[in-house]
Amino acid sequence: MPLVQEGQQLANCFRPRPVSVAEVGALIRMRDPQFNTENIRPDLEKMSVNSDIRAHYQGVKKGRRSDSGHPADRLFKTSSGTRARYEPYVPVVHGIWVLEYDSSGGGTVYKAPQTLIARAAALARREVDAIEIAPIDDELDGRKRVLMQVAMRQGAV
Repeated sequence: MPLVQEGQQLANCFRPRPVSVAEVGALIRMRDPQFNTENIRPDLEKMSVNSDIRAHYQGVKKGRRSDSGHPADRLFKTSSGTRARYEPYVPVVHGIWVLEYDSSGGGTVYKAPQTLIARAAALARREVDAIEIAPIDDELDGRKRVLMQVAMRQGAV
């Protein structure tokens, strides 16, 4: 199965919480009994933007950023002790990750440094999302709130 199809199939397993390799295997086997379970962990690693191992799986040793739209940039790996868990990659939450190769072909994965503006925008988004909103009384009130949130997110307020 091509990587893009595997990625779509695997990404559908990650709702609503981070899952383990065993949980992904069980879900996939229910949907596709022919799926080669030996490939689950390597496939998860290939699609995890912050996995160091993914540099070894790339056919072309060409660097990229996780915000480039590559079909393999789908997951974010978290670890709890010795157990890895995987969740959908959300750039706003997890940051931008860079896969880079040196002249000898060795790959490195690291989190891209955030610019001051990007950091301020992320903080503003978190603040707006944390605001508890009273029920909307009428259509005008609803429109004002939406416009205020847009203005805050864009840094106009």
